[in-house]
Amino acid sequence: MIRASAIRSPSPTPAPQLPVTGSNVPLISGIGGGLVVIGAVLFLTYRRRRNIKFVA
Repeated sequence: MIRASAIRSPSPTPAPQLPVTGSNVPLISGIGGGLVVIGAVLFLTYRRRRNIKFVA
């Protein structure tokens, strides 16, 4: 005799999902782009200040 608790109905298995990758790419590329812009501004500012020579 089989107990009623031993018989289980098959439960549907969830469909396999792909892992979430690349979710932080916009954040990191935005930070990198910002650092490049800041570096370019500092570089150009330093170049302009260094080349100014006053001759009396």
